[in-house]
Amino acid sequence: MAQSILIVDDDADTRSLVGASLTEQGFIVYAARDGRHALQILERSSPPALILLDYNMPVMNGKEFLAVKRSDPRWQAIPSSFCPPGLANGLLPGWTLSKCFPSPWISRGSLPS
Repeated sequence: MAQSILIVDDDADTRSLVGASLTEQGFIVYAARDGRHALQILERSSPPALILLDYNMPVMNGKEFLAVKRSDPRWQAIPSSFCPPGLANGLLPGWTLSKCFPSPWISRGSLPS
């Protein structure tokens, strides 16, 4: 079964481009426009294998989201990684998720259990 990744970013282009890249690599992708939206997604879906997170967002920023995530036992164990701002503007052919989360598992389309 494919693993899921939650992308949390207020930039629609970033969500779309990163999501497309991850989908091509075999992941199920959920996308949230801010931290509050991400919490709503977490409430109604199975926990993702990884959360890719923007820091500066309206409504609830990345730091605020992590504080809530870390306080909830259901989500404490989900690894989270901040991605650089404007990631979508820097996407080039051959881009991989390792720009945000260096890991040999990403290139294989899976994350460690």
